[in-house]
Amino acid sequence: MSDEINLEIITSRSTVYSLEDLCRIAGKNSDWVGSLLEYEVIVSDVDGNKFSYDQLHITLKALRLQSDLELNTAGVALALQLIDTIEQQDQELRRLRHLS
Repeated sequence: MSDEINLEIITSRSTVYSLEDLCRIAGKNSDWVGSLLEYEVIVSDVDGNKFSYDQLHITLKALRLQSDLELNTAGVALALQLIDTIEQQDQELRRLRHLS
């Protein structure tokens, strides 16, 4: 499948997406999305087939990391964890600077 992102069905933060929606938007097959689930890059609802806007956003970040940096799924998972840690530390630093 193509690395082009299909943005036609991204509507709002309250939209719930199916596995098929994620595949179509990312231009990837269900095995690729399944690997993101396996490495806990994204999580689905209890039924395993519905995804929030936030999970879609993470999926698209993973796609860009994999495409731009040629990372495998484990590398994408690690990169996203590091990015999240940096963002949290940056927020904490801004909060502490604001208090002083």
